[in-house]
Amino acid sequence: MTGCNFAVAETGTVVVCTNEGNADLSANVPPLHIASIGIEKIIPTIADLGLFVRMLSRSALGSPITQYTSHFSQPRPGTEMHFILVVTAAPSGFTMQDFWFSLKCIRCGACMNTCPFPRARR
Repeated sequence: MTGCNFAVAETGTVVVCTNEGNADLSANVPPLHIASIGIEKIIPTIADLGLFVRMLSRSALGSPITQYTSHFSQPRPGTEMHFILVVTAAPSGFTMQDFWFSLKCIRCGACMNTCPFPRARR
């Protein structure tokens, strides 16, 4: 089971960024890869991915890019891949104007220092 830093709607790709390469082992050794994806992690196209990966790494680590960026697009032959989409707020929250700011959070961990999306800190 892995988390998901970004999920690309256009291709169905799950992207996991690590500094140790643990995602590759967690996703490739077992016969079943389960990815837990918060709906705020879904980005529209693969072209958007580069910007988000750089922003995540710079905000969380202060480095230009993470050491390992693993892309999982389909299961290996003979294995399965499942997605669990996690909704972190009640659907009624989507109608609240201030709730939209929380969807800008990329969970980089920089909120303790400086948030790349200042309005997300509310």
